[in-house]
Amino acid sequence: MRQPDAGLPGRIRHRVVVVAAGAILLIAPAVVVGAGYGRPLVARHCAAPVGFDASKYLWRTTLVQAKGIDALPGSIPSPFQPNADRPGLPTLWSLLASWLHVSLVRIALAFPAFTAVCIGLSAAAVGHAGLRLPRWTVPLFVVATGASINVSRMAAPSYNDNLLVSAVVVGSAALVLLAAVTVDALTRRGGQRSR
Repeated sequence: MRQPDAGLPGRIRHRVVVVAAGAILLIAPAVVVGAGYGRPLVARHCAAPVGFDASKYLWRTTLVQAKGIDALPGSIPSPFQPNADRPGLPTLWSLLASWLHVSLVRIALAFPAFTAVCIGLSAAAVGHAGLRLPRWTVPLFVVATGASINVSRMAAPSYNDNLLVSAVVVGSAALVLLAAVTVDALTRRGGQRSR
């Protein structure tokens, strides 16, 4: 009869500690970045999103909710632009408002902080997987990128279209690099087994 492995509880404990440490390395800097963007809104009791484009995003999304995406072209007279060539944000906000059962204003308030955190986490994945930097650099990437001048310049005046595209591009780069690292590891493992 096979004896139970005496080291099993120790290995489980070790894995729990590793997973908890990894979660802290991701969650703590994400909270720091999110709080950096959300704190001024909470401290000033903002009831509406900040930025000169915020009302335009809310108007476009409300129009898309009421009449569909096809209503954007020609919806306002020239020289004003309804930005019908940018349907992503009104579509996403409409979906989020219906799925989460929250108002568009709340989504507009939270969106810059949320996308800044997404950009920071994606940059950390690029740094760790793509550049093969150690795990302790992950929080540095999250904070340095999520709170960078480039991201804050998009978030402060409410360039939400640009924030959305940045989050998608950096996130896609992270996924491509993670897939490449995974394929490389599987290829090496397969090569070692064939020897």
